[in-house]
Amino acid sequence: LLQTWIKQPLIQIDLIRERLDLVDQFVQNSEVRQSLYEDHLRKMPDFQRIATKFQNKRATLQDMYKVYVAVTKLGGMKEQLESFGEDATLVKENFVKDLAESLKDFEKYMQLVESTLDMDKVKQGHFLISPEFDEQLGELRQELDAVEEKIERTLNSVGNEYGLEPGKVLKLEHSSQHGYHFRLTMKEEKAVRNDRGVIILESNK
Repeated sequence: LLQTWIKQPLIQIDLIRERLDLVDQFVQNSEVRQSLYEDHLRKMPDFQRIATKFQNKRATLQDMYKVYVAVTKLGGMKEQLESFGEDATLVKENFVKDLAESLKDFEKYMQLVESTLDMDKVKQGHFLISPEFDEQLGELRQELDAVEEKIERTLNSVGNEYGLEPGKVLKLEHSSQHGYHFRLTMKEEKAVRNDRGVIILESNK
């Protein structure tokens, strides 16, 4: 966006003055400006990059969720901008009005995401379609849950076998390269060092 503004600067004096007046409003109201940045703007995703992925049909479920989270912040941003007071007409005309329209425009998108994504899994960092969205997906989810329960039992079993506290000392992790695997600190590595049944994937000091 900044690159676009530099390449295509404003040339109309009225619009230039309007922009400077807007900047002045934010300079004068440092409390609202800082709050907007800390609570909302610094957590916003790169919309231009995500929009390109949507246009090229390469957007992922995680991209959908990033937009969803960003939209949930618009209401708070709108309220903070309205706190400029009655004299901040420019702020309301240039931001508050657009935010209100965006909230309305994204209503169906928000409903789509909420009905499509498995929000419980999202909290765990997994972006999956909700099993309620499709009967076959529901059956697959049952199978997946059974596998995850088995993995959890294996974690506890291995922890008990080697005297390592599951979840704290012995940690279960997943990567695209190794799949599910256990991680130990070098301090605790001696517990499995001489066990031929243990495959050490990687060792870092």
